[in-house]
Amino acid sequence: MRKVVFVGGSSYSGTTFLDLMLANAIDGFSCGEVNLLFNPYRQHHFNINCSCGDPHCLIWYEVKRAGPDNLYATIFRLLPNVSYIVDSSKDPLWIQRQTKNLICSEIAVENVLIWKTPQEYYHSCAKRGLERGWESAWINYHKLYFRMVNSWHAVPCSQVVASTDSLRMICECIGLDYFEGKHRYWEKIHHMLFGNHSAKRHLYQKGTDAYEQSRKVQQDSFKRFANQHQQQSEGSHQAIVSESPPLVSSDHFKPSKTQIADQIVKVLEFTSVARCGDQISEKRGQQLAKMINGLKASKVYELRRRSRRNVSTRTMQLYMQMKSR
Repeated sequence: MRKVVFVGGSSYSGTTFLDLMLANAIDGFSCGEVNLLFNPYRQHHFNINCSCGDPHCLIWYEVKRAGPDNLYATIFRLLPNVSYIVDSSKDPLWIQRQTKNLICSEIAVENVLIWKTPQEYYHSCAKRGLERGWESAWINYHKLYFRMVNSWHAVPCSQVVASTDSLRMICECIGLDYFEGKHRYWEKIHHMLFGNHSAKRHLYQKGTDAYEQSRKVQQDSFKRFANQHQQQSEGSHQAIVSESPPLVSSDHFKPSKTQIADQIVKVLEFTSVARCGDQISEKRGQQLAKMINGLKASKVYELRRRSRRNVSTRTMQLYMQMKSR
């Protein structure tokens, strides 16, 4: 049966490289953050640059013409050898909408949620100069995800980076074939859209224009730590390595909402791929459901996020229309 795998996760949590690893198979296809093709809110979202590097690649033009409701059916039609698609759009609102569209089809749906601890997430934000609001961003993402997504398999980013065992467990859990070397996603040509350049730069050979462009985007995002990060990353091209030492002192890590963050971590740990297939008691299942329900974002927050997304998209579309005149 054909399948769509949604990879969720807050920003800078490893969604792009997990997407690419899962799609690294002859019958796999990586979408990347394809939601931005239909809901652009930045100027570069209007540039359809397929990661395959072929300027004549028309896959995404065909997909855009077909519309978001026919997204996956169009890819399966254009690429009949593909049996599963990986979508790392991350947005819980997008995942819910697309899941609803797929329910009545013969396409199965699986959800994988990759996550970082609050401290790991703080360091990922801080080295990009995005410390402000990091805690609310981490908490609000997971609360909205719990509201919009019914079931998922969670996996810590640190474990995916540290060992291929986690990738194997994910594949077994969601029904994908695992093979030795599946983590070496750069050995395949992908058609990914957007996504994190820390992961995407491995798709290209050093010295090529595509590599240099990806590297520049990556370095520009690290603000004042660009030189240090370049030194750390240059030696790890086309290799999965453990997280580098934090570029920002832990002294600046001062969370204020530890109680709710700890509850979210408990849910993520209990829904881990490591527990896939485990039998849980009815009482334990009820306790987990109660905890998740207590953490879900409110309907008001959901509507506010929908409204903000629609306004951002419409505003950028109008701006680009005016700019093109």
